[in-house]
Amino acid sequence: MKEFPVRKRLNHEIPQFIRDSVHFFFITLCARHRGTKCLIEATVAQGLLNATRHYHERDLWGCLILLIMPDHVHTILFGQSVPSGTIQSFKRYTAREHSISWEEGFFEHRLRDHRQVDHKLRYILENPVRAELVTEPDDWPFKICFPGPYS
Repeated sequence: MKEFPVRKRLNHEIPQFIRDSVHFFFITLCARHRGTKCLIEATVAQGLLNATRHYHERDLWGCLILLIMPDHVHTILFGQSVPSGTIQSFKRYTAREHSISWEEGFFEHRLRDHRQVDHKLRYILENPVRAELVTEPDDWPFKICFPGPYS
């Protein structure tokens, strides 16, 4: 199995100089076993989508999109800050319920404006096409989308 670099632990706090308002965050969660298809097994993928819906509908996080790739997940979350504790809770729950072995931590990038949100949204939707898993973004079944705060 191919060795992948270990991700550094990142500080997920928003800088003090940014005023309180709704922010968008591009977040990637990776399975520990990279290069596998562990996240798109039918029951695992459905469990991730159900958990995402649950967290969104209960206002545990604001989710614009969550798309499951074979060994990682991309999402755009929104709120006043990165919901680090909620993401860790999501990972613990899905690990326990669906035997997912997640890498520690997560990758996060704050999107600074709607142009960046649109760019990352297209990037996420086109990811299965770039990986040659489907020919059209709409053909990928492992995703869930919600209206954003400015829809």
